[in-house]
Amino acid sequence: MKRIILIILTASIAVSWLACDVTAESYKGEPNVYGIVSTDSSTVTVMVGRTISILDTIEVDTVYDTFWYGDVPVFVDTVAKYPWNGTSGAELTLSSGDERYNLTEDEDSSGYYRIDSMEFEANQSWSIEISYPQGEMITANTTLVDEFTLAAPERDTLYEGDSVKWERAQGVEAYLICTMQPTASHVGLRLV
Repeated sequence: MKRIILIILTASIAVSWLACDVTAESYKGEPNVYGIVSTDSSTVTVMVGRTISILDTIEVDTVYDTFWYGDVPVFVDTVAKYPWNGTSGAELTLSSGDERYNLTEDEDSSGYYRIDSMEFEANQSWSIEISYPQGEMITANTTLVDEFTLAAPERDTLYEGDSVKWERAQGVEAYLICTMQPTASHVGLRLV
């Protein structure tokens, strides 16, 4: 019995040691992709980059934005802007059925790829393939949903305790709802 426990313990330590061979110094970053495809837009922009190591140093910009009513400051917002760790030289292809479209990299922004003049329709399935210069391949699939209509509340601002109701779009099984605190970049000042 002691031999079995010793063998299991030795095997567990060996597996743990092998699994932890990545250190902060040797970490190369994982592929990181962000993009949105919508029936409301004919342009697609996809950000292709890598995560950064805990040892990397990044410069963070702080932006101060003030909303004024006449000569009186009404609201001051501070936004931390983190730099994008973009990857140049990737190959991106959007496809739907037999149609294939290549995205081109924005010359002024590392890791930003785009395509214009696209036509997207509700209930249409799309795939994206991303080939990193280092050899990694990322693929994703989605089906575009139709617009949904908010039924309640009948105003453009939500307050604590409000219930949101909507009419379900065709083919949608679930919604992800996110709330966020209003900031200068999310909300306009409405004075009544």
